[in-house]
Amino acid sequence: PLVVNEHEGAAALVQLGGSELTEPREIVAGLRAAGVATVVMTVGSAGSLVAEGDSLTEVASPRVKAVDTVGAGDAFCGALAARLAAGEGLLDAAAYASRFAAYTVQYEGAQASYPAVGTELPQV
Repeated sequence: PLVVNEHEGAAALVQLGGSELTEPREIVAGLRAAGVATVVMTVGSAGSLVAEGDSLTEVASPRVKAVDTVGAGDAFCGALAARLAAGEGLLDAAAYASRFAAYTVQYEGAQASYPAVGTELPQV
């Protein structure tokens, strides 16, 4: 899948010849119309949007107290890739990635905030 945040998605859409948009659902729809088969867009504390096939699904993020958001996108992408590589479906992988990223924003630093294997992650 193409994995982007709102700003990256909007820029990619323009690069693909689409309109300048700001609403996440419209950006995802535009990317799909431009030929991108599968899109995962992070939308901050709201979680992510997953578009595959004929569906667009909102994946919620757990509500946590954010201390430092640096590295949250990287944490999301890494967790998503790891789950997909392990054979998990895209929606389940995105849900896990949202929980993983939510864990990281509760602590200072980027890589130092990543949970160890087996750490209990926040729930939606």
